[in-house]
Amino acid sequence: MKNTFVKDADSYLGKMNREVALHVFRGGYYGIIDTSGDVWREHRRFALQVFRNLGLGKNLMQEKILYEVDALIEDLNELSKSGEEFSMQEIWDKRVGCVINQMLFGYRFDENTTDEFRYLKRLLSEAMREVSQPATIISLMYPITRYILPFGPIGKSRWDKMLCYWRAFMDFFDKQIVAHKVNYEEEESRDYVEAYLKEKKKCEDQGDFKSYSILQLKSALFDLWIGGLETTSNTLTWLIVYILHNPTVQDKIHEELDRVIGSGRIITTADKADLPYANAVINETQRLANLLPMNLIHELSRDVDLMGCRLKTGTAVVAQISAVLYDDKRVDVGTRVDELLVDVCMRAVLTGRSGLVMTGGARSRQGGLGELAE
Repeated sequence: MKNTFVKDADSYLGKMNREVALHVFRGGYYGIIDTSGDVWREHRRFALQVFRNLGLGKNLMQEKILYEVDALIEDLNELSKSGEEFSMQEIWDKRVGCVINQMLFGYRFDENTTDEFRYLKRLLSEAMREVSQPATIISLMYPITRYILPFGPIGKSRWDKMLCYWRAFMDFFDKQIVAHKVNYEEEESRDYVEAYLKEKKKCEDQGDFKSYSILQLKSALFDLWIGGLETTSNTLTWLIVYILHNPTVQDKIHEELDRVIGSGRIITTADKADLPYANAVINETQRLANLLPMNLIHELSRDVDLMGCRLKTGTAVVAQISAVLYDDKRVDVGTRVDELLVDVCMRAVLTGRSGLVMTGGARSRQGGLGELAE
């Protein structure tokens, strides 16, 4: 896998051709997740540049995240007083959603917009459940079912249902775009939408009306919202589950945090190098959670020789990351954090060689959106 998706990443940059689905849902070849080539490269580059300008990897972004951490602690304190059960998934969802929404639209979810977030999250959860159904997968893989199977569990009914979810998201994004009052004279932007609209006007002033469009903006917003919220929130939720079921690991994390951070301040990114055990537990959580076991279906952009086999351009390929993450010759594949592997990860952190390939490709080239959600 390292020799293919990492070292020879350019050969695997193509995306599986889903022309009918792209036309029906996105209105054409738009977005980031489902595109490749120049379209994918340009809009991925633009998104990363905008997020860096908004503080990604800098103190400004850390301040936004720490604000949500404070709010999360307040949530937990209030909920613990009630003595009732509560869902950590819902808490993570909202706080991660606040950070992403600030980057995309310039505001966080507060008491006045909580219902808005709940609606979006419910919509997203229902759509994710629907798209994971075998009947939906078969229907989308074979677009002809939309026409030859107008009734029943497979075919048109599945397409129509997914289209309803898509239109609901697009309606929300439309409202956000219309609500933006952009001052095109200002160089700095408050959020992704504002930066995009400025770039769109800049291109149109030069006679380019195709590179940046409202359809592309809405598709990119959908990809960024989903790619950021689901991966981050689910990883954090699994982290809580795993350490709750591994008290020894939990105690070691607690000891390291007490020793390095203490109780007088909050943790920051500057502490990362001094917390090798916590870093190792995060790496092990990402291995075991394996959030995207199938990832995206790619296509070869050129002919390649793979272990003696000649694969032609256009061949569909999927990175089977599970084969590496759950290799029973190397790690315990049980449903728990492997304490031995945590120790291995910690040594890797200390020597500067930590890191797992979570998206099946070189981060600098891969079409996954996990890097935009960190």
